[in-house]
Amino acid sequence: MGKKINKRFKSPKFLIPVGIVLALVVGYLFLCVIAGSNDYFSNTKINGIDVSGMTKQEAADALEKQYQDDCNNLSMSLKAGEEEYIVSLKDNLVFDANGTAVEVSDELHNSFLMKGYYYLCKGDFTTGVSVKDEEVLTQSITDSKILDYDTKVDTTYKLEGDKIIFTKGTTGEKTDIEDIKTKINNALNTYQFKDVIVCNLVKSAPNESEMETLYKGIIKHYSVKLTENLTPAEKAEIYEKIFI
Repeated sequence: MGKKINKRFKSPKFLIPVGIVLALVVGYLFLCVIAGSNDYFSNTKINGIDVSGMTKQEAADALEKQYQDDCNNLSMSLKAGEEEYIVSLKDNLVFDANGTAVEVSDELHNSFLMKGYYYLCKGDFTTGVSVKDEEVLTQSITDSKILDYDTKVDTTYKLEGDKIIFTKGTTGEKTDIEDIKTKINNALNTYQFKDVIVCNLVKSAPNESEMETLYKGIIKHYSVKLTENLTPAEKAEIYEKIFI
């Protein structure tokens, strides 16, 4: 029985797979070693900047310069239907370049066994920009006029002689402030704010309040005509049934 087991361990069917596994393990450990002890490994990028071989301070300086170049006077383009609107984010953004540089370096060096993985597979890091003041963002969105986008058609009327002609309104679509703010923040968080952002539209129903007021006015007018010979108590009873 023992000889059979020994023969099995010595057979090519066993030795070749084991050899391959050991070679892969040794090769991976070698990668972990050659990945180095610098702040950043080869092929490491942060927000698209190649920081390979840089110190944390050098990386922070490069990130800060990119942020200033990209966001010093940033405006974002948003699209609703076929219309485009510009939302200004000037002086309302924050970005921690130093914190980002340190955070990425710490993650790279968090575990010896992870060095080979980062060296081979995951050298791209993204750290976003944040909105400083949400109320200022809301005002910028309002100023862009994108919230005026609304394709609904309200019910209307016109007078023709002794007739009132009503035209029934239709339901449309409009922009939504929360959707717009979410899309802007998502674009900033992923450092992808140079493309046009397409807004999701929500249902917009016609405003019928003016028509309801007009209907009541017409009914009241003709109710007065029809009830002018009734007593005050009889009039009050009719008005209560119609308007209350």
